[in-house]
Amino acid sequence: RWTTISQKYAIAMLTMANIQSLLNQAIQLHQAGNIKEALLLYLKVLPQQKENPQLLYFLGTAYLDAQGIRWQELNLQQLSQYPGFLSISA
Repeated sequence: RWTTISQKYAIAMLTMANIQSLLNQAIQLHQAGNIKEALLLYLKVLPQQKENPQLLYFLGTAYLDAQGIRWQELNLQQLSQYPGFLSISA
């Protein structure tokens, strides 16, 4: 019984570690100016981290930064599959 509980806990922790890793990667991409790639990673993490203030801040900032990018360059169909996607016309 304890093995099962510890295995489930380890799986949950691994998932959280992966989520944090994706978020860190997205922030690095964003800071490097790779807005499209950063947005895709932010949106990938969003369903599991809907109340993460760091994620929400950077996601909002990326949307604002993306106003300077031609939206045609983004794959809107790919982005629109994520919950919370906002269509912004530049």
